[in-house]
Amino acid sequence: MARKSINRAEQLREHRKDFELALELGCTPAEAKAIRAQVEAREKHRAMLARHGRQSALPPLKMPTTQAEFERFNCSWMMRN
Repeated sequence: MARKSINRAEQLREHRKDFELALELGCTPAEAKAIRAQVEAREKHRAMLARHGRQSALPPLKMPTTQAEFERFNCSWMMRN
């Protein structure tokens, strides 16, 4: 298996993208990385189809459009008065 050679700066840039997306979506960086991978794969697929003059039949991705709502957590140990 060929391994991609990435320098440390590129690794940190990728991690920062994941972290910023996680902050926007209100999820963990690992979940944001998975979402970003799905989006990148979909865009790669659409670009390939566009080169052949076709449109993608894939359904649109379901991404949260609002920021995290911390009121939804119902844990008494997290609440402070």
